[in-house]
Amino acid sequence: MATNKIDAAKAFLMPVHPLFPAAGQQALTSAKMRPSPVKRPNFLSRFKPFWALCCEWKKTIFVVVIYAITVSIAATASQRHTLLGSVSPPLGVWFLNILSKLTDIAFGFFVDEIWEKVQWSLLAKKRTLNLSVFFALSSTTDFAGSWKILTHGWQRWLDRIKKKKRVVQPPDPNTGRARRWSFAKILVAMCIAGPGIIITADINTKTLYFPIEHHNISGGIGHYNSTYPPIFQDSPGTSTSSLVQTLLRDVTISFPVDPVSAECIAAGSSCKSYIIPGGLGTVSPWPFPRLTNPEITAFQTENTPTYQIDLWDGPAGVTWAPSDCHIYGDYKINAFQICIAEYPNKPGHLVSSWRVCPTEVTASRECNQNNSWAGSQIYTTSMVAYRRLATVTALQKDLSILDVTDLGEPTIQSEAQGISPKDLFIALDTLVYHSDSTTAQSDCKSSKPSFQLYVFIGTRLDLLRADQAQALRLPLDLLRNLLVMPLYLYNDLIMRPGSAIPAIDTVQTGLPAENYIQGAYIIASTRSIPGTWTVWTYASIGAVVLVTGFIVQLLLLRDDVPKSSGNPVVDFISFTECHDDNSGSNPDNKWNSSAFVNDDLTFKKGSLLGTLANLNVGLKHKLH
Repeated sequence: MATNKIDAAKAFLMPVHPLFPAAGQQALTSAKMRPSPVKRPNFLSRFKPFWALCCEWKKTIFVVVIYAITVSIAATASQRHTLLGSVSPPLGVWFLNILSKLTDIAFGFFVDEIWEKVQWSLLAKKRTLNLSVFFALSSTTDFAGSWKILTHGWQRWLDRIKKKKRVVQPPDPNTGRARRWSFAKILVAMCIAGPGIIITADINTKTLYFPIEHHNISGGIGHYNSTYPPIFQDSPGTSTSSLVQTLLRDVTISFPVDPVSAECIAAGSSCKSYIIPGGLGTVSPWPFPRLTNPEITAFQTENTPTYQIDLWDGPAGVTWAPSDCHIYGDYKINAFQICIAEYPNKPGHLVSSWRVCPTEVTASRECNQNNSWAGSQIYTTSMVAYRRLATVTALQKDLSILDVTDLGEPTIQSEAQGISPKDLFIALDTLVYHSDSTTAQSDCKSSKPSFQLYVFIGTRLDLLRADQAQALRLPLDLLRNLLVMPLYLYNDLIMRPGSAIPAIDTVQTGLPAENYIQGAYIIASTRSIPGTWTVWTYASIGAVVLVTGFIVQLLLLRDDVPKSSGNPVVDFISFTECHDDNSGSNPDNKWNSSAFVNDDLTFKKGSLLGTLANLNVGLKHKLH
């Protein structure tokens, strides 16, 4: 009964199986006995060689197409017109996951085809092949099977090591060859699984800004001018009480960036850095009066002159000279002291402290507490200012700064650029009320913005001097905002004699050349974008696998590789049974069971499982 089933299987498989030349001849003879069908002219017949080549290399073509599509979609994700830009972020992630799975499938097909060609090529060249090598190359051998071949015989070797017996065993080149092929197969299997995992390892939802309709504008922020504070003594008005609280947190004024100063970076978590670009409030002409395109939601300024301010906690135990400090407030009321000095041998690096007198100030401008300012709680910060070009994007509806990119080289600002303790005190003495008089002053002072700012700061510092408030950062935040305020206020783009800023229809005239820049309307797009490193890694690993596969296939073109049926089990049966006439009377049969040699023993029909006993693969029980 079993023989009849095998014969039936042979009769079914032999006419179509590419490894059955005899069966193919028999099928051809039978075909000659049939009447020839009428052949119709086929327009595509002239392209038969091309289509045949495509069919033969279909898995290679498939993996190249999937690889090219994935790389192009991932690499162009940040461009305006692309697939990921035309769909929502969740749908973009879904597309990338689909491409990831297709990548795994495509590379799996591609590598299996190469292993299969190598397998039959070696058999065709040598006419005999170690069975372990044959199965090490077979596409049907999974990871576990390859691992068994790789570790075959290790246990016996380990047992002898444990018993401290010398291993006396002649080297078997076939076993070593099978292990090398298995190791290569495991390594390649790990590599082909890599690209699909990597491409989805770092997908972020980002909002990108695409500029359109460029225009010539004036904008950015100007250089601090220490001659402006006396001119604009009351111009800031009561806004200073707001700026001292929010300047470095106001999204229309500042934007956090990575620090530049090495000292700031070394300070760790206390280091903060901000770009002060001026925002849309300094752009002339004002960009939005005649805006009609609903897609435009923001405006971008390119090569914008900005200040970058690095701030970090100051050193402990700073000794201040009397000339380093100014006292703000009145005689016989609460006052506070601000000290500013430059780091020794570090131009542009400033250290500043302030402290409040919790009692009263004497006629000699000393604090009554312990008759010295040294008895007051002190808060210290360090600061360095840079000039830097940047591309700044701000939102139309609320003027908030959305992004700062394309940062140029920073240039440190020191006394030579008008930023020194003396220059800053000129502005602070204007912004914050102070009096050198030891007598009572007129009540008119209470209406001045500088007095209101003084009262606000002094009250906050006095409330925060309690022991339970020592951990609060508010005093340092107030000090930092106050130190940066002169740079933001007193420049040609914020306060300028005789000019309305911003202008409605034209650029500002008489500005430094750096403030005449390009501006553009912005269309925003929120999408899913894979990380740059994932795209490069995916492309690199995929390229290595593809190039290696191409080289192997080109080398195999020199060999007469038999065409397989695409079913490894049927191919194996055709070699081991279907063409095995034990009498050896078939001279046309080039392939038989003797083609497979294991441990120098040729196996015959029915003895295959016994030969593989030590390999622990294959069926171990007879099928009934």
